[in-house]
Amino acid sequence: MHDHRTTPTNTHTHRIMSSHYLFFIDDISQAKKLQQGVRALESCPDDKYEFVAAITTDENPSDNQWALLNGGGNTLARGEMTNWDSESVTRLRMCLPLGIFNFRVTDSSGDGMCRNDGCGSVVITLDGVEIGKMENDNSKWSTEDFPVNIGILTGKAAVTTSTTTTPTTTSTTTTTTTSNWCEQVRQLFPMDEGASPCKDGQHRVEVDVLVDCFGEETSWEIKDRKGDVVMSLGNEIPAFTQRSVVQCLPEGKYEFTIEDQDGLKNPDHCKETGHYKVYVNNKELIAGDRFVQSKTHHFSIGADWTSDMTERDCEWAIAHHVRRKRNHKENGKEYRSLKWSEDIYQGAKNWANRLLDSCEDGGIEHEKGTGYSENLAKNHGTKGTAMGSRIAADNIAWRFSEREQQPEMDEWPLNAHHTALNWYPSRYFACADAEREIRDNYVCHVQVCRYATCGNCNMASFKKNGVVDFKKAFMSDTSRCGKYCPEDSDGDEVCYN
Repeated sequence: MHDHRTTPTNTHTHRIMSSHYLFFIDDISQAKKLQQGVRALESCPDDKYEFVAAITTDENPSDNQWALLNGGGNTLARGEMTNWDSESVTRLRMCLPLGIFNFRVTDSSGDGMCRNDGCGSVVITLDGVEIGKMENDNSKWSTEDFPVNIGILTGKAAVTTSTTTTPTTTSTTTTTTTSNWCEQVRQLFPMDEGASPCKDGQHRVEVDVLVDCFGEETSWEIKDRKGDVVMSLGNEIPAFTQRSVVQCLPEGKYEFTIEDQDGLKNPDHCKETGHYKVYVNNKELIAGDRFVQSKTHHFSIGADWTSDMTERDCEWAIAHHVRRKRNHKENGKEYRSLKWSEDIYQGAKNWANRLLDSCEDGGIEHEKGTGYSENLAKNHGTKGTAMGSRIAADNIAWRFSEREQQPEMDEWPLNAHHTALNWYPSRYFACADAEREIRDNYVCHVQVCRYATCGNCNMASFKKNGVVDFKKAFMSDTSRCGKYCPEDSDGDEVCYN
């Protein structure tokens, strides 16, 4: 991104505008004039968050630069401090969307921001809350990073701060870190404790069916693990009628089967079509309409899908959450999150290990016949270097999503990773990492992410004039490719909330 700085005598003003970001820089010395109405600061839009970096320069600011990077390490904005006044405070004000960013200050001479007469400083705030600070740091540094997560938890900054003190006891650097991933996941996706009106730890199960013109053909039942029928409705629903049945059931695995000669969506026989839906504690769990004669779904009640997740698993969950929430909102859809699946993870892990054998080959191979959509990535290099290290989940998710939203890739199938990650009908996922030292001091890393319901489904049906309408495809309410829910060790596809 180019630096369009203009430098009046007493103020520094830098404005960069794009479709996703608004950046403003204002010299804090102008605050009094601003209060007098010379020029009012613009407020951030409702869907953006105010990021401010207050930088106090040392006596030689010409050595210093700043940059804002996204989670993938790409520069969104940057600037030199060459024309900034020495030993003065300049404020960079930025309106940022939900996402993961890194604010970076560099010193080309490698001696930091301290000189004979004192040290410079950097203070970072988000919506007025201090989230990072560097002051009295007389160490010899060339780069200082201030990573920031925005909107991970409750729409505000999700950050922790750590303070380190140098042996001189006069240098303090506070930085924002992205730890406690699983704490963030559990706050984002709390289990349904207290959500059910049922007693004794049971859960509210509702089956809602709208029949077509042959209502007398439709019936359904739910069985428990013993094979006993615990809920049912016979062939008694009048044509074009909607009927719901509610019952409290204990935790466990269940089997739902619906029967109808031609399913509930057969326009050849009925002008108006129907559907079926299963809710647990008022949350939709299963939905469908097309089938022939019968359709069976398995589901589990009371499963805590977050309980066995590692910090890396949760890091992957956050990286997906940020992007899906943003993309669903931008496309006018209610946000649909992904739930972690240990069953999907095991298969992804096995394939990631297999791919290590061909790490240095060109390209990367998808596993066939899994029933899941799949995104793959790999990196390899000398141990300890960026390419020889495990890459942050957010950086990889950026490759899958934001990179493929650039104009040169914003068409299908060039953006197939993006559509798979954000596929609206998908409800379950897992990502697995594998690594191996393939020769002395040279390491390979592979990442495999899989999704159910399967994404990039039947894309040819969305083609018009030779171009696939991928937005209509990946924002459809339902899709019918591959597995609807994760397959467990019994070979059953099991849905859960």
